[in-house]
Amino acid sequence: MLRPDFTQAKNYILQHKLLSLLAICVIGITLTLGLRHLSNQSTSKKAVMKPIVHTQVVSRRPLYKSINLFGQLKAKAQIDIVNKYAGIVDEINVDLGSKVQAGDILLVQHLDDARAEMLKAKARYAEAGANAATTDVSYSTSLTRYEADYKLAQVNAERYRKLYAQGAVSRSELDSMEQTLANKKAQYDALAQQESYDGTPSQVYRQEQIAARREHEYIIAQNKYHDLIFKAPRAGIITYRDAEVGGYAPAGSRLLTLLDDSGFTVDCDITEAEAASVTVGTQVELKLEAIGEICRGTVVYVSPVRSRETNKFTLRIRLDEPGSNVKAGLFVKGELRFLQKPSTIYLPKNAVLERDGKYFVYVLGKGNKALKKPVTTGASNNESIEIVQGVKIGETVILDNLARLRDGMVVEVAKEEAK
Repeated sequence: MLRPDFTQAKNYILQHKLLSLLAICVIGITLTLGLRHLSNQSTSKKAVMKPIVHTQVVSRRPLYKSINLFGQLKAKAQIDIVNKYAGIVDEINVDLGSKVQAGDILLVQHLDDARAEMLKAKARYAEAGANAATTDVSYSTSLTRYEADYKLAQVNAERYRKLYAQGAVSRSELDSMEQTLANKKAQYDALAQQESYDGTPSQVYRQEQIAARREHEYIIAQNKYHDLIFKAPRAGIITYRDAEVGGYAPAGSRLLTLLDDSGFTVDCDITEAEAASVTVGTQVELKLEAIGEICRGTVVYVSPVRSRETNKFTLRIRLDEPGSNVKAGLFVKGELRFLQKPSTIYLPKNAVLERDGKYFVYVLGKGNKALKKPVTTGASNNESIEIVQGVKIGETVILDNLARLRDGMVVEVAKEEAK
């Protein structure tokens, strides 16, 4: 057998390894040079790339301000029916969803005890009134009689004095007549000069006050009786019920809730500046997103002071003609748009830059150069700001890509100008 030539095989393998390594080095150098070339080309392109901007030609236009509104619809009124007195419920005439008219009887508590108290108070009042009338008549009659007796005693006493002077009557007879006069005078004075209140003698006044107190007691008893009969204070729909016939209702229980859905309002929070711009009577278009309806509304109130809770002012809008699908609790969005300036120069807010309290814009100059110009601003809204001084009608203002701009830099204007 022949032995293999290991030396020759080993040399052959080394040659192949060297060739492979050389090929790898050549490929690596080629890739490195190619990537460097591409990088140089990219850098060259970046060096010559110009910022692409949108522009706007300066002109005078009306400036409008928009106030975004958001709130929740409230019904015209929502009234809780609460009992003043504890008692058993005897009658319920409504259920959830029942529509009622003003004056309809909704619920009645047990009336027997209240009716008895009312009749008792009525009798006491009638008795006290009769006593007062009797006392008044008695006083007037007694006063008239005592006055007549006193005058008669005066006449008799004067006659006896003359007779005594003539010796026709004795001293004892004259003294007896004088005593009678004194008694009659005392009776009359006691009645005529007794203490009075508001011009009424005390004994009559006392009976009149008793009658007045009984009248008040009767009125209270009447009110209590009627307070146990619950009537609808206005037309509406029952949205809450927590009472059953035969059930006991403690005093102060919320038994029913009546919702007057004949009209709706929405309260929106607005800022101080917005409150100064809105007036009562302004028309507003509102969107009820939940039901997809658009409603017209009218501003009926602008609060004169800030709310302590929100630190904002309240704007109330009344829906003019709410549809049948409108319900309390729906969320509403709207926009109040009004004219700030009939004709002025204004730009988008993002086109006006501020630095150290000074404002400036970039104007497109000759050769598409961005020229920095200081400006004076005026009124503003959510999107735009008025330019009072610094740019002229017909100049072209750069609107975007401002962070890359420098004064005098050449820019490329986009094919479609921003409107």
